Amino acid sequence: MGIGIAAIVASIVIVARYFAATTPPAPLYISHSPLTTVALSPAVSPTLSPSASATPSPAPTPTPKFSMLPVHVPVGWKTFSDTTYNYQISYPPTFYLNGGGIQTNIASVDSSTYQHPGIDQANIGININLYLDITSIATSLTNWGEQVGFVGSATTTVAGETAIRGKTKDDQLPYYSGDVLVIRNGVGYQLSYYPFDSKYESVFEQMLKTFRFTK
Repeated sequence: MGIGIAAIVASIVIVARYFAATTPPAPLYISHSPLTTVALSPAVSPTLSPSASATPSPAPTPTPKFSMLPVHVPVGWKTFSDTTYNYQISYPPTFYLNGGGIQTNIASVDSSTYQHPGIDQANIGININLYLDITSIATSLTNWGEQVGFVGSATTTVAGETAIRGKTKDDQLPYYSGDVLVIRNGVGYQLSYYPFDSKYESVFEQMLKTFRFTK
């Protein structure tokens, strides 16, 4: 009887092993956790601070040319103003003014008492000659100087304008003249003094410093 029971148990074990071998494994279930939704903050545009309204810089004040600036006139001097050709020049109170317009003469003696050939170093005559259409006469300051026969020349400034100066010799006169040439608005201004070696030459230089254009 003990042998029979043992045989039964062995049979049960064999059958259990068979079913264990042929039974498919239980399906594997993977648990998927629900996705967590992350709330994204709305995109923040960079905040630009309002730029300060640009304050326009004031336009620079144009510097007037020397001719429009006050000039130093020696005490007691007289001033000649030509309102037609827009210039001024001052001269000593003892000098004589003659003419005007396109030719003005300022001299240390009365023009009625002397002739040009007789003038000497003790006196001086100053002519201001205007050439209203200088471009029909000369193409440049240098060319103008060549035409008047400059003996040596140098660049200078008169009333804020570029000018040239030198000396000239008229074959009909016994002396040299000193000449300053300047062009403005198509008009040529020739300032001459004679004789070149006059004792009043320094006075002419002072007068030249007072020359200015009024427009």
